[in-house]
Amino acid sequence: MPEKCPVSEIIKTRKVQGRESFEVSWNDLEGLETSIVPADLVERACPEKIIEFKEKMEVKKKKPTPKQKATKIKTEGNKFTNQIFFYYRTQP
Repeated sequence: MPEKCPVSEIIKTRKVQGRESFEVSWNDLEGLETSIVPADLVERACPEKIIEFKEKMEVKKKKPTPKQKATKIKTEGNKFTNQIFFYYRTQP
């Protein structure tokens, strides 16, 4: 009978000494909330958690953050300003 996966969720990816790893939170491990575990160990023990994490990251990538929205507006404003500046510089 397979054992239940001890990982509650994958929080984020990490690279430790050049090795792909995950920061994970644990189910019912007293005194240990999170730790960094090599990706290959998580993949062997809890492949479903990696799938959940990747799906969650895809959804997160699709939503632009407020900072990304502000940068886009600022960049578009700069293009407009640059076009006006160029127009006045090229006029006789």
